Amino acid sequence: MATRLRPPQPGNLKRNLADFSCIVASVGAKYREYSTNITRTLIVDPTKHQRAYYNLCLSTMDTIIKSINGKESVTCQEVYNAAVEHIKAKASTVEYLHDALSQFQTDCGYSIGL
Repeated sequence: MATRLRPPQPGNLKRNLADFSCIVASVGAKYREYSTNITRTLIVDPTKHQRAYYNLCLSTMDTIIKSINGKESVTCQEVYNAAVEHIKAKASTVEYLHDALSQFQTDCGYSIGL
């Protein structure tokens, strides 16, 4: 399989990765009619603020999974609402997270059931 890797934003490729505090790596692939992607975020020497947001992301993901597990059917709106309620509850208890809900995206995945 031939690949043609082309970064969307080539940037300065001579910079050392240690110069960045947050690295987002995203890779996509297509096989016949199936397309997929995966994104990973690496945080280098995180601040207290970054740690708080990272932990919020992890706990929100757990909440989303729990809102789906064991149910015969669940709507995308129910999953999203569970995430929003979780973020609201956590944001009220951690000083760094006061604006967390405004940073939350408007969806919780692709909702295609794979």
